[in-house]
Amino acid sequence: CSVVLACSAILLSGCAMFCQNEQQTVKAVYTSVPPKMNGVLDDPVWQKAPEYTLVFSEREFKNARPEVAEFFKNGITDQGTFRLLWDENYLYVGINCKDLDIVAEGVEDQQPHDKFGDAAGIMLKPVDDTYFWHIYVSPRNGKKVSFYKARGLVGLPSTHPKELPFKMLSSAHIK
Repeated sequence: CSVVLACSAILLSGCAMFCQNEQQTVKAVYTSVPPKMNGVLDDPVWQKAPEYTLVFSEREFKNARPEVAEFFKNGITDQGTFRLLWDENYLYVGINCKDLDIVAEGVEDQQPHDKFGDAAGIMLKPVDDTYFWHIYVSPRNGKKVSFYKARGLVGLPSTHPKELPFKMLSSAHIK
């Protein structure tokens, strides 16, 4: 399943996390030509951006149901990668991940897609500030955007608007 997201601000976490215990910085590469929004990362413009590997994060499954924790005790089974591009209008996030049992029950925007099955997500946070964006996209192109002014607000209703707060396009390809 390849997922390509375009929006003015986008964020990442999902079935796997990029970093475990240390802060990581990723680089978005400028592009004068937007990538094709077809759900497949075959556009040559994607090759300009470094590819980052998603890695297993033990903390994601720390409080999971026992059968889920048992399944992931040795790490994730399906690896993934992501790349970032930007232009004057958008941040483009390309995620390529393997998933042998794709499940996506949500289709409406602003549903909790990370709780309705598989979802790709990204989290963006400035290095020197407390706010961050968290965005998920499902294989059925359902989108959810949350904005947190600070960590202490995570989970509060005010962080989950009923409508998308900005224009966001997504495209998924499943093979």
